Amino acid sequence: MELGSAAEVLLSHSTRACLLVVGRHAAGQHGVRRIGSVAHRALHHAPCPVVVVPHA
Repeated sequence: MELGSAAEVLLSHSTRACLLVVGRHAAGQHGVRRIGSVAHRALHHAPCPVVVVPHA
C-alpha cells in the first residue's frame, strides 16, 4: 500500500503502464454525470492512454 492522493499515486505508477483504467465516479447535480477528479487528472497528465469506465 502506498500513501498519498489517489491521483498522484496512479500517475507515478502510470509511467510503467501501457494503459490506465479508472472509474468515472462523480456525482453531478440534477442527474448530470460528471467525471471525478482522479479520472480528470489521469486523462490530462498520464503518459499512457487512459480509459474512463462508467459505473455499471
